[in-house]
Amino acid sequence: MTATIAELGRHLEDTYGVKVTRLTPLEPWAPDGVQRVDREGGDPWVARTHGPARPIAAVHGDAEILRYLADHDFPAERLAHPEPVSSYDSVSVIVTELLPGENCRGDSSPATINGIGRLLGRLHTLPATDGAVSRPAGGWHHLSQAGGGRDEDVRILLPRLARAAARLPDSEHAALQDLVAELEAIDFATDLPHCLINVDFGGPNIIKWRGELSAIDWTGSGRGPRVQSLGTLAWVGHPALIDAFVAGYREYTSLEPEELDRLDQALVTHGLILNAWGAAFRGAMPSAVLQWLAAERKTAGLVVERTRQAFGAAP
Repeated sequence: MTATIAELGRHLEDTYGVKVTRLTPLEPWAPDGVQRVDREGGDPWVARTHGPARPIAAVHGDAEILRYLADHDFPAERLAHPEPVSSYDSVSVIVTELLPGENCRGDSSPATINGIGRLLGRLHTLPATDGAVSRPAGGWHHLSQAGGGRDEDVRILLPRLARAAARLPDSEHAALQDLVAELEAIDFATDLPHCLINVDFGGPNIIKWRGELSAIDWTGSGRGPRVQSLGTLAWVGHPALIDAFVAGYREYTSLEPEELDRLDQALVTHGLILNAWGAAFRGAMPSAVLQWLAAERKTAGLVVERTRQAFGAAP
């Protein structure tokens, strides 16, 4: 545990008048960022911490969106305190109640996939309003920490990829330029229907408890093209599961023909951003990213074909 996280328990005790008995990482791949907070005489909390790259105003916006979801009785994590956002040193913290149950990472049962589709369809019908619910969204919050859409992801990645060129072997330079061209050609879908979206709306961020599903981690959510939040379709893969997802989604809403026409591009965007991040920040080779992209596009084409059938769209 870093020194900053080691201070988290004391900060929560001082801020909320609670006795913290234990802090446990909830995300093995990012152990400091999300902590389970066990409290003496009370139910556990979750503390999501953010560094100075994420403005505290954006964290207050996350809390505002969670209040909005609660007001509309949408199944999601709930704020743990009337004043859920605080800060210490250069860290901001938001506390929510820990939902019982298990996340749906790796759960590909038709019932779960249908439930995720139903939950997403319900989210996409919530009414528009002002404030944080209408802030630009769609970007990956681990990259575009101040918020924004996919265009912000690309804006941050391009100069980092340019700097990465210095460490690449000569044989990778052409692939790097091709990767940059792919990022510059991303369809931001700004002309398609918009709604409240969460681009991380998938198994790892869905909690199942007694057969009911709830969504967690609303960091950086807001208003954006709804087609960009359909990434679940990219990983369910199997035709029967696509049918299950679409059947759940259609209980609440449907997609416009133009959204289906451009769904193949939307399905690869999130993965492209994540893999390009790996090339920019983690030493991944651009050629490997391009190989992944070529394979992913083939898969996306098959997924979209089945999705169109499930929605009853003309070929």
